[in-house]
Amino acid sequence: MMPSTQEGSSQLYRIFRQYDPEAAAVVSVVLGLLQVLLAAPIYFMIFKPFLYVVPLIIGILFVTGGSFAFACSKYPDRRLLKRCAYSNMACLLGALVAVCVYIVVLCSELPQLCLNVDEHDGKWALERTICEEQLQRLHRLFHGILGSLLVYNIAAMILHSLLSYSAVKGLKID
Repeated sequence: MMPSTQEGSSQLYRIFRQYDPEAAAVVSVVLGLLQVLLAAPIYFMIFKPFLYVVPLIIGILFVTGGSFAFACSKYPDRRLLKRCAYSNMACLLGALVAVCVYIVVLCSELPQLCLNVDEHDGKWALERTICEEQLQRLHRLFHGILGSLLVYNIAAMILHSLLSYSAVKGLKID
């Protein structure tokens, strides 16, 4: 059970009137869970074998940062506020790295996995065409998932910059 808060305890700073730190914390947790969920289909796609680790780690970071921010808004404490500031700065840095990784992967050429057979061989020509069509669909799905992750990370960068500023400003006021 958490101790009751005192009147002069540290809390997240409200940057502007419409800014609600609790709502920002909940959105951060939801963005983190979306990152973790989108790591699963990337794991099963064989284009980039270890790319699934990026959304998994970033998602865990977002959930942690959002949880600290939510805890700070519920139970104001200087130590908790300091941890909130550190975790949200780590989330901001992680999101920046993830955006760079996703942009590089989206701009790179994906491997062609269909068999290299003679175009004039009737037996393999139909199978190669089907393989190429399926591979194009899989490439589009892969790019769609990475595009979604890119948008989520850009939104999370804005969110965690607000949460970091709010936590640091709350520490300086106290």
